[in-house]
Amino acid sequence: MRQTYIALLLFCGLLCCPRLVWATQQPPDQTYDGLAYDCKADTQQENKYDFTYQDGVIQITEHEKYHFLLLDGQYVQVPITILKDKAFVPLSALTDDMGCRIEQKGGTWFLRKGIQKLPISSKDGTIDKSKMLGLRDVMEALGGTVTYTRMGIMPLDNPLISVDFRKCAYTATQAEQKAKNALYDYMIQAREAGKIVPADMEYRIAQTKVVKDIAGYYVLDGWYPLFLEKSTGNVYMQTQSEQIPCIEKIK
Repeated sequence: MRQTYIALLLFCGLLCCPRLVWATQQPPDQTYDGLAYDCKADTQQENKYDFTYQDGVIQITEHEKYHFLLLDGQYVQVPITILKDKAFVPLSALTDDMGCRIEQKGGTWFLRKGIQKLPISSKDGTIDKSKMLGLRDVMEALGGTVTYTRMGIMPLDNPLISVDFRKCAYTATQAEQKAKNALYDYMIQAREAGKIVPADMEYRIAQTKVVKDIAGYYVLDGWYPLFLEKSTGNVYMQTQSEQIPCIEKIK
């Protein structure tokens, strides 16, 4: 009931402006699920922002690039090094934070995730957990999909690296219809609550379409940005406060 009420307030705000000032209106006990996040300026430090997500808070700095990493729909904090436009992470991050494990067969060590494995030992048969490995190369070799999105999803124009191993349950056409249905539901709730709904609201919703395909998600746009999680069908909406985007789960 509480989630429905919050979602209704969110949608009613959308009826007033195409880019909702929502981040500052979220209740103190707001929870964050999957792609959802909030980003607010730090009141104590200039040019610092608090990125709040399901596992806590990351402080990011304006004009300093931070590479966000999304693994199967969850944000992961790992050290990322960019060399010649290629992302590298230490082997320890893959095993400690990204769900991989190390196995030995014969004289060779392998990195395994699910049923896929990748040899990682050196010529002398040893492994170095501090060794930097190409993130895309490793994740794709282990059966994952990897995309690098430079702008438009994360706050302060920071890039998003999305890695996903989950099965896609929705086509782009199905994603468009599900997102539209979610918005129609909220429009009906708004009308039933006595809110003023623009006469062209149904037309605006009907224009929603997939504009980008990233690992784990379809990115949709029409009147405002939406994201549909390919494996679950969860729908997220991007909102904005003082040019700092936030993402809220709406269904």
